[in-house]
Amino acid sequence: MGGNGNYEQVSVTAYALPGYTFSHWEGDGEHYPGGNYNGTPQPVKECTAGTIYIKMDSSKTIVPVFEGHGCCEGECE
Repeated sequence: MGGNGNYEQVSVTAYALPGYTFSHWEGDGEHYPGGNYNGTPQPVKECTAGTIYIKMDSSKTIVPVFEGHGCCEGECE
């Protein structure tokens, strides 16, 4: 594993489909703003950065939240 051998350093990025925009993250655990793993971690919940950096030292649930209406066939060309 990367990092200190006890965890893997990973980045997770939210990509919105046409008609949607990324709003925030929900879930457990902490993220490291800007990928600074030596910095102070912040809660994942309600983070608005499109990419978050986390230490995978245990199972985590992380969910991107999107807003919008989506596209019906032929609407979003």
